[in-house]
Amino acid sequence: MSDNSIVTFEQLQKMTGFNQKGAIKRHLMTSGVSFFETPRSLYTTVELLNSAGGLVQNINPEDEEAVVFISKA
Repeated sequence: MSDNSIVTFEQLQKMTGFNQKGAIKRHLMTSGVSFFETPRSLYTTVELLNSAGGLVQNINPEDEEAVVFISKA
């Protein structure tokens, strides 16, 4: 996981429109978004947001190579 895939507490505040940790936590839980919690903050990842939205990407490169495309050429 690269650093640019982390969604910080400040970004979650902007995305949800909530400022308080408890409100953001409830919103994430209601939306089915997995997150990480520290005593003062919450954060999640782009991958977890996508997963909650049903946009799951294949992260295993070996599986990606096994996909075969057939054309009508």
